[in-house]
Amino acid sequence: MRAVVNASATACKICGADALLYGVVDFAKSCHDHTGTRLPLSGIPVYYRRCRQCRFVFSDQFASWSDDDFRQHVYLEHSSRPHDTVADLASFLAEEAVVVFSTLVQPEDFDTLGQDWWYVGPRNGHISIFSREALRLLFLRNGLQVVSL
Repeated sequence: MRAVVNASATACKICGADALLYGVVDFAKSCHDHTGTRLPLSGIPVYYRRCRQCRFVFSDQFASWSDDDFRQHVYLEHSSRPHDTVADLASFLAEEAVVVFSTLVQPEDFDTLGQDWWYVGPRNGHISIFSREALRLLFLRNGLQVVSL
């Protein structure tokens, strides 16, 4: 049998530490699954990795997708390149500015829930699942700080 994805550790997209395979879900997994509304299985596995250091969870299999691929299959606003996205955002800011954004972060029991957490849904574009530390490091690299309300 041939492996579908490289099982070796890869660099975390946030902090660069080792990120190991963490789990796999079907591409059709949606954030609405927890309500009992499930899409038929697509047969397309989506592998996630988790960083040992900042606990960022991500799928690297969408890195080669074009904007058109995202428009066709997911949503354009969900980026597989978080550093590029925040750098682009920061380039539009005045010296003193505030950015308001919304995302859920991994809950306290994420180690138990893992890929079963309802928010892990590649069909909704949730291919980057942030810990608070991962968000802090991501924005810090661009001279910004995150304040959670």
